[in-house]
Amino acid sequence: RNIRFTDLSTSLTKDNEIIDAVKGGIEALEGKYVKDLKDNIDYYLSLLDGNYHYNVFNSFGNANESIRNNFDVMLKAVKVAGQMLIWGTDEIRDNDEIVKIAIENNPLAREFGGERFKSDKNLVKSTILKNGKALQFASYEIRDDESIVKLALENTTESLIFATKNLRSNMEFINSIIEKYGCLISMKHIRIEVLKNRDFLIKCLEIYDPSAADEDDNGNNYLEISKKHIPIELQNDSEVIKIAKNKYINGFD
Repeated sequence: RNIRFTDLSTSLTKDNEIIDAVKGGIEALEGKYVKDLKDNIDYYLSLLDGNYHYNVFNSFGNANESIRNNFDVMLKAVKVAGQMLIWGTDEIRDNDEIVKIAIENNPLAREFGGERFKSDKNLVKSTILKNGKALQFASYEIRDDESIVKLALENTTESLIFATKNLRSNMEFINSIIEKYGCLISMKHIRIEVLKNRDFLIKCLEIYDPSAADEDDNGNNYLEISKKHIPIELQNDSEVIKIAKNKYINGFD
């Protein structure tokens, strides 16, 4: 696994068996070591024929622009893994067919598409229905659209954080999603202006239940709050304190 292309002749670097070895994981895709392959279309197409893994992803980061701007190569790449769109040139990342296939494969690949796709309402809708968190890559106007945000919430209530501050400050909107999703709406994602309404805050505290969500890979729970998430003006309110203690909210012990 320590073989590098500097140890091989130019003819060997174009040998199919050597290419297959690289696909298996040999560290050969670093700068000058593979300069003979960086613009070799057949080589990059062959990488995509095997099982996709991290080495394949990194390989495209070392490819010449001629590869990253090649329609056939990049179309095949995003079919294998949507996130490969990140390596495409501006022209590729603005191509309708490639971007739509990338997003279909991985909704979060939306991040790497051209700017104009951020305002494509139909594309955003189809994307957030698969992964609500893709809302973060939409334009401000779309993230400020109640109907679009509600679609994202249908996929995951964690997507509320990606709605505009304007929406997250809208009492009518927030109240409507609390009525629908209850404790699955995180108080951390609601603007403090809304929580300053004492009756509404108490309503949120009464349904507060962080056990309704699992911890992420980093051990974080998006529903879990602490005293700092309570408006300062209401932190000493007797009823707020009572409910907070009963709910074991950190800071109210």
